[in-house]
Amino acid sequence: MRSLVSALLAVVRSRAAADDGDNGDNDDNDPRPLLAVDADSRTVHLVRTTARDGAIAASVVASPSPPRDPVPVFGDAPDSRPVAAHFAVESASLVVALSHGEIVALDINAQIQKQEVVGSIDDGIREMKWAPDGEVGVFVSGAGTLLVMTQNWDLVGEASLFDRHAHSHEQFVSVGWGKKETQFHGSAGKLAALEKQTDASNSLTPYDDFAPRISWRADASLFAVSFVDPVTARRVIHTYTRECAHHSTSEPVPFLHHPLSWRPQGNLMATVQTLPSRQLQVSFFETNGLRHGEFALREHADNAHVRELAWNADGSVLAVLLHRHSSSLKEEEVVVQLWTMGNYYWYLKREVRAAMDGDFVDTLLWDPEDAMKLHIACGRGKTLETHTFASLVQTSTSGSPSTSQPVIVTDGTHLLVTPFRTSNMPPPMAEFKLGPFSACVESVAVGEADRVAVLLSDGTMVVTEAKEGATLRTIRHTRPVGSVYRQITFAGPATLMALETSVDETRADAVVYFDLDLSATEGKVNVLAAGRVADLPDAARGLLRLHADLRSGVVLLESSGGVVSRLEELETGVWVADEVVTLPATCPWIAPVMVEDGEVSVLGLSDRNRLYVGERLVSSEVTSFCVHDDHVILTTLSHTARFMPLAVENEDALIIPATGTMLHDETLRRVERGSRIVAAVPGDMKLILQMPRGNLETIYPRALVLSSIRSALDRLDYKTAFALCRKHRINMNLLVDHDPRKFMVNVGLFVTAVQDADYLNVFVSSLSETDVTKTMYVPVPAPPATPAYFAAGTKVSTICTAVREALAPLDKVTYITTVLTTFAKPTPQELESAMSTVKSMKAISLEETENALKYLIFLADSDRLYDVALGMYDFQLVVMVAQFSQKDPREYLPFLTALKLLTKNRQYYRIDDHLGRYAGAMGHLCALIAELDASGQTEESTKVFREEFIPYILKHELFKLALEKYEDHPDRLRGVLEAHGSFLFSKAKFAESGLMLYMAGEKARALLSYRSDYALWKQALSVAQEMGLSKPEVLELANELTEMLMERHEYRDASTVYLEYMGNVLGGVRALLKGSFWEEAVRVAQNHGRGDLVSSDIKSAVHAEYETALEDLTDLVTTFHKQRLRLDIVRKEHLERQAKIDSGEYDPLLDSIDMMSDTTSMASSKKTARTGKTSLSSGVTAKSRRRQDRKRAAGKEGTFYEEEFLVNSLYKAVEKSNALRGSIYRLVTALMTHGFIKEARTLQSTYTSMLPVLEKGCVGVFEPENIATKGSGGKTVEEEKVAYMVSVGAMPSSAVPAGAAPTLTANDAEVVRKRDPTYPAAPPAFSSDTYGLDVL
Repeated sequence: MRSLVSALLAVVRSRAAADDGDNGDNDDNDPRPLLAVDADSRTVHLVRTTARDGAIAASVVASPSPPRDPVPVFGDAPDSRPVAAHFAVESASLVVALSHGEIVALDINAQIQKQEVVGSIDDGIREMKWAPDGEVGVFVSGAGTLLVMTQNWDLVGEASLFDRHAHSHEQFVSVGWGKKETQFHGSAGKLAALEKQTDASNSLTPYDDFAPRISWRADASLFAVSFVDPVTARRVIHTYTRECAHHSTSEPVPFLHHPLSWRPQGNLMATVQTLPSRQLQVSFFETNGLRHGEFALREHADNAHVRELAWNADGSVLAVLLHRHSSSLKEEEVVVQLWTMGNYYWYLKREVRAAMDGDFVDTLLWDPEDAMKLHIACGRGKTLETHTFASLVQTSTSGSPSTSQPVIVTDGTHLLVTPFRTSNMPPPMAEFKLGPFSACVESVAVGEADRVAVLLSDGTMVVTEAKEGATLRTIRHTRPVGSVYRQITFAGPATLMALETSVDETRADAVVYFDLDLSATEGKVNVLAAGRVADLPDAARGLLRLHADLRSGVVLLESSGGVVSRLEELETGVWVADEVVTLPATCPWIAPVMVEDGEVSVLGLSDRNRLYVGERLVSSEVTSFCVHDDHVILTTLSHTARFMPLAVENEDALIIPATGTMLHDETLRRVERGSRIVAAVPGDMKLILQMPRGNLETIYPRALVLSSIRSALDRLDYKTAFALCRKHRINMNLLVDHDPRKFMVNVGLFVTAVQDADYLNVFVSSLSETDVTKTMYVPVPAPPATPAYFAAGTKVSTICTAVREALAPLDKVTYITTVLTTFAKPTPQELESAMSTVKSMKAISLEETENALKYLIFLADSDRLYDVALGMYDFQLVVMVAQFSQKDPREYLPFLTALKLLTKNRQYYRIDDHLGRYAGAMGHLCALIAELDASGQTEESTKVFREEFIPYILKHELFKLALEKYEDHPDRLRGVLEAHGSFLFSKAKFAESGLMLYMAGEKARALLSYRSDYALWKQALSVAQEMGLSKPEVLELANELTEMLMERHEYRDASTVYLEYMGNVLGGVRALLKGSFWEEAVRVAQNHGRGDLVSSDIKSAVHAEYETALEDLTDLVTTFHKQRLRLDIVRKEHLERQAKIDSGEYDPLLDSIDMMSDTTSMASSKKTARTGKTSLSSGVTAKSRRRQDRKRAAGKEGTFYEEEFLVNSLYKAVEKSNALRGSIYRLVTALMTHGFIKEARTLQSTYTSMLPVLEKGCVGVFEPENIATKGSGGKTVEEEKVAYMVSVGAMPSSAVPAGAAPTLTANDAEVVRKRDPTYPAAPPAFSSDTYGLDVL
């Protein structure tokens, strides 16, 4: 689908041409100029024979160097002529083979050019060809001898072309496999068996020059020679190895021509054959000499013959030097045809004529480095032309949805047109053809309304339309003499532009424009105005590309130096150029794009696959690109299609999005290897790709589909957006999540647009709580974050409600399925409302009701629907659900039959109880009891209450509802309270149980509940007194309660019971002393007249407490000192051990031997067959965990947890000292009160002196930087072991799962919990509360 367009044309005139007396005729017998290329300096050497004296002159004529003066090359014989030329790179010399046998080496780069005859062949030289690697060359002597020489002129091999005996082993022979008469001949039929094979002897063409031709394979391992066999008088192709050993002989083919060229890929050799019908064709031979395909040249042997064939460097283009002739000399011409193949069809892409009027093409040579550069010599070597071609897709750049997006393929004098908006015709077919034109097509431009302009190889311009049978109208314009038009483009609806190159080297390339009169539909097209664009930047270096973008109205012009200019028309009608940017490299493919700031950015793609945005390199692997509505679409060497969004703020943000950042990346699409973009239809989602073999593939990339959907949603075209989502399987949530606020406002419009109930069902069924614009379809570039429109978990239900409300005014029967879907989709499902809707359909039609119910059964669980219908107490609906869900009648008919025999309230009670709606069932029981009471059946109602109601609320714990039902009915309220109290007592809720039983009048049972809990001693004693229990019974109860209070250290409450209910002052005082309430104990003793207790009990108790407190303080300080010193030792040992580890003297795994023996001795490395990943797990049992907890709590010296134990113990010591402040203050006061002054002073001073010691000892203990044992940081012991073994080289890193740490199992998590020490979050704070007396 690509055409060859002339990107550059350089014309150089030889300095010898002015002094040359050659008349410039085109006699085939005259010696042709020879071309040789120096690939390093990009210099073309031209060897030509002057007509004045027969001398030979070599000229260097190519850019960037100016033409040099001709250097004469003389052989030994005065009439010796050049046969072949080759530039030897290593010696930097031009090697010329002369017809009389001399091999002359000319030092071109020397200041004083000198020549040297480096060798000679006695029989003369008829042909010379050097291998592509330049190491060996093949010579054919006048006697038909092949000579292979090195670049040092050493002979490698020698063979005779005419030695039939040497070639006999390669002759084709019959192996007797069948006869011609019995073989299948395809479409030729049986008559083909009777045809005689054509004798290839004596089959030379009239224009055969009888000279041999040599062609090398690209790998320089084989070469082929085409020569005339003197015995059979026909052309034969022999293949030889690099050492001149015969490899194969071609099969006999009549009327072969002398041109021969081996394709660089090495699979085929091309030559020319004349068919019996006199048709010329290019025939291909395999390496073994067998025929392998052909194609017709569309020329007749009576009117043309082929001089040369040549493949370009990559084998994509075959150049044919064709000489057309007739009886009239005026019609004679020599052209270079360029042929390419796609899908096994050969296209004639171009015909190259000599730029100078009246000249003929003499010879051609493809550049060995640049595959698209062709050198041709014209006018007997007086002119050297260098053509650089670019492969372009010729299509419309309009962004209008009305364009048919025609892609035009040039094929000789025809245009193959396929409008991709409406069809996709695989090449070589096309939707239709335009033509034939008067000459071969050179360039095509597509304008607005599918108007087409065509530039022909003879300079004629034609205007037509991309429609079948369109009229071809020639533009009335005469090309200036000495100028060549190369590219054309539409710069406006009726403005045509062309690149112009002059054969005059002093004139720079120009851009000419033509304002056309396209109002008429017949006849030739008139030019209203014409002119040249003024002041073209960098035009002297050559203009490379003229590109007009009809979408933006921007016309770009690029020079060979990468300077891009924008062409603009002034109000006066004059076009001017304004330089925009200089691309870092020459880019044959350019395009303008506009971003949000309105500036025009230039995209450029070089032939090295580098894509530039202005001066910035974007990617180095782009093979093709095109500009679509919202994206720049690229194909890459990694076989992907990338989509670069244009919705960016400025040119700097125009980048290819990074891959791997999103799970669902719409900017990336995998494509077939070697795919290239043909076209992307504007306003559509089609992307047409062409595969390397030539076939087409139309895809709908996710980026273009989503862009079209978002665009439709923005303009509220919900019908189009929904259709696209449905067709391309896009999640329907995008319709909502793209703009939730706008969707909720326009739900009615959405329903009206979609209209079809089935489509609405699909939409509702696809809804989910996920915001797909944040997961699956994240816009690129991502928009700024906004708060969620829907509250968490409410999206589906909100949309379903909105859709249901929008459907309410519409036909209920038509949209009943959609309404039911909106009830069934939310979580939880609103099945009750759905069944109510189905029930309401019964008033319309029973058939519609059945259909609706069948649909609802499809959406929801039939068992749940059965229960819902049963809960609606509609037996007809229940039966319908059961029947449509294919339930076994034995499962439901007996139950329904039994229900129908019951009264209404009992029916409802049984149904609700069956469905687990216990509150409703209880309500129906209450209604049944009320019904019995109303009918005078009091005994029956009481029986139902006691035998059914009370057990039911006990079973289902419905006491609160029962209280509400009977709070105004005293008798039945007592029954409910009694039942509730009994239930609470069974649950050990004694306070609530006692309350319920007390309210029910069951005081004895209430007392039992209260006395079961020591905290309820007040309620128990109150109820006991209220019941009028005897004094012994009260004393027994009080004694029981005091024992319980003393056991639970509630000494003050126990003292109250002793004093108030038992009259036991001694017991009350001793209870207070047990709780260290010294002052209260003295007050109670004195208040009850028991002052003797102060000396007998209280004073001794105070002194005993003093001794205990002093001992505790001493032990606290001693333990603190000991643990603080041990902590310093532990940390010092850790630093020493770490130093040994760093120096390699110690293995840290020894620290964890004890740990691993307990928790990871069963650690195993498991490798699963499915994933191949290693999981390190440890078999930690409950017993080993308990053992580990004990070790951790013990803090044994030398263990891993010792530092943790010491730090936490020191922290607890400080906390204990703070907790002792209040008790020490009360005890010091009591000691002073009872005369223990010395003891009080000792206790206070001991505590006072202890606090600074603790505070000083805490310095440097709790700071994180001082902690030595940091823990594993979330690693198990086994992981630490593996990591260390890898670090010291004891285990290869390949043994550890790549990319991640080993997987943690549940046991590993337990090891982590045990392994990591736990330290206080912050150092302890010392309390500032008062703890002593100022009098001491």
